[in-house]
Order: sequence, then C-alpha cells, then structure tokens
Amino acid sequence: DNFFKEVLMDGITDMVFVLKVVNNDEFHFEFINKAAMQRLGLQSKDIIGLSIKEVERLDKVEFLYEQYRKVVLSQTSFSYEDAYDNIGETQNFETTLQPLLNQHGLVDRIVAVVRDITKEKATLSSIKEMASNAAESNERFHSLFFHNTDGIFILNNMGYITDGNEASEKITGYKIEEVVGKSFNTLVELQDI
Repeated sequence: DNFFKEVLMDGITDMVFVLKVVNNDEFHFEFINKAAMQRLGLQSKDIIGLSIKEVERLDKVEFLYEQYRKVVLSQTSFSYEDAYDNIGETQNFETTLQPLLNQHGLVDRIVAVVRDITKEKATLSSIKEMASNAAESNERFHSLFFHNTDGIFILNNMGYITDGNEASEKITGYKIEEVVGKSFNTLVELQDI
C-alpha cells in the first residue's frame, strides 16, 4: 500500500489529484501528488478536503464542474485541454479524468491526471506557421513561374530540363513535354550563351 502511494506521490511527473464526489455535483480534493504540490506551490494540507470552488479561480470553476459532471454522468473517462495565464505566459494542460466506481456502481471518486502540454502546443504552432510560410512561398513561386513573360526552365543538377513555363514554349517553339529530359544545351546555340 505504501509502495503504490509512494509511486503516485513521487514517481509520476504529471500532476495527479483524487477528488471525492459528493452528491454527484460537488468535488473535494482527497489526494495531491508531489508534482502538483511543487507546480502549484501548495502543501497537501492547503488543499485536502476543499472543493474545486474553494481552490480554483472563479472564471474556471463552471468549466471544471462541467467536465467533472460529464464523468459522473457517463461513468467513463474524459479528457480536455485547458490554458492558464501564469505571469503573462500561457501554459497549456491536458487533463484526463478517470472515474472510480463504488460497490453500487456509482462514481465515488475521480482521478485527475494533468499533463503540461505547453511545449507540444508551441511546437505544433511553429510547425503550422512553417507550413503556412512554405505554402505562401510556393504560391509566390507558382505565380512568378507561370505568369512571367520571360521564359523560365527548371533544370536538375545535371543540366536537364524538368519543367518550363508557357513563355519558354513561345520563345523556343517547343512544348514543354517535348523538351523535358533533354539537356538545356540542345535548345541554345553556344554563341547565344
């Protein structure tokens, strides 16, 4: 028994809370692990026995109660994401709520595992921004390539044509399909280079 409590208390880096369900719509803290105490700057005596309403900011209370009620009514686990402002910096969390049923099949307690996903969110945001920038760059290239009045050929590293724009067809008199795979040198006279 002490072994498992020690694992929950010290061995898990995510924040873990156990809340007692009272009358299906009130939730009181019964357990908080070391990671949660350190992150929140609390001791277990500061939170054990208190309800979410007594601990959480007012602007978050209704949202949290809604999530916990879903678990009580459905008797299944549920996950949600939430964000908190911490001295001008937004921190993102993913919380999984797991119901524990009593001998009558009712939700007696809820285990909340709260994982910090701030870095993952920032990485995802950076990836989306890079993809957007790449798409924008591709659109600019496409516009320059296809709408340019100058002839443009794309060559591979061996000097063979892989593509060309409409203007290059007008200048050379060849369809692009006819010159793809041929050396660029076959299209120009040495004195023209």
